[in-house]
Amino acid sequence: MNNPIKSREQIDEILDKHDGRPDKPSRDWLIYQALPKMQGSILFVGVNDYTKYYQYIVPNPAIFETIDICPERGKAGGSDSKHHVGDLKSLDPRHHCYDHIILFGLHGFKGHNISNESVFDDLQHAHNLLNYYGTLTWAPSPQITVNLNEHKNLPYTEFATIVIDDMKTQLNYETIGRMDNYDNIIWMGTKNPTEKIATPLLVGHSNENHIFEPSRYVNPFKSMLDQELLKKKNKEQ
Repeated sequence: MNNPIKSREQIDEILDKHDGRPDKPSRDWLIYQALPKMQGSILFVGVNDYTKYYQYIVPNPAIFETIDICPERGKAGGSDSKHHVGDLKSLDPRHHCYDHIILFGLHGFKGHNISNESVFDDLQHAHNLLNYYGTLTWAPSPQITVNLNEHKNLPYTEFATIVIDDMKTQLNYETIGRMDNYDNIIWMGTKNPTEKIATPLLVGHSNENHIFEPSRYVNPFKSMLDQELLKKKNKEQ
């Protein structure tokens, strides 16, 4: 059964209580459109003091978990319910599984000693931790060009397209939505079952006990798409 989705007014009250307001359009989407609609268990990767109140916005704070490699950032912005100190890849898929996993601003960013070279490994491991029909949100900051393996001097938006295409073809994800006109590239996809395992790494949760019920899902891109259509219609008039 779904928990109630908080209204914008309720979210504003939470933000006021914790002295937090989104300072970027992508975070505005995350706070008002994505997190409130994510029924089920959530893993949020990478925290800081501005993520502390995220746990109060989701429908069920008791199953909202966070992880960060930095203990200090974990103390500042980790979930009260459960916070892991360590790399995302330290979580064992045999013991951890989630309906939604969010990697927001983790890649493509110049600061905070973020390892951009790990993007494929990070997404692969997030895939391993994700329940079938669950959602994976990848929102890199396109601040760098990429020189990784055969990819040379690629703008991050082009590199992101390659990564997303691999998620769809190699790991059988279905794109829910993608937006490039924000400060972060935002992509969300659904993990679909596949008979053919396209990677040599462990793919967890192949049994029916690890399935997220699709009917519980509410598309957080809908309002964004409606706004884009409205802008287009206004220009045509």
